[in-house]
Amino acid sequence: MTTQTIAIEGMRCDHCVQSVTEALSSVVGVQSCEVDLETGQATLELDRSQATIPLLAEAVQQAGFCLAANQTDETVVAA
Repeated sequence: MTTQTIAIEGMRCDHCVQSVTEALSSVVGVQSCEVDLETGQATLELDRSQATIPLLAEAVQQAGFCLAANQTDETVVAA
């Protein structure tokens, strides 16, 4: 498992946080997800062989939000 932090644009309230958390948690390979409204970031414990940035971005987009630009699978905080 890897810890990865991604920046999410467009969250304005606790309901937004809940929507993004549910969307990211539904991606295969995501073990846990914590979304912080104040920082606009989600910290994920995930299996990078299954939960890739494109899959995470798609889940966030389906929830009505988007990832901040220039995020890649190499944007890893800690292994």
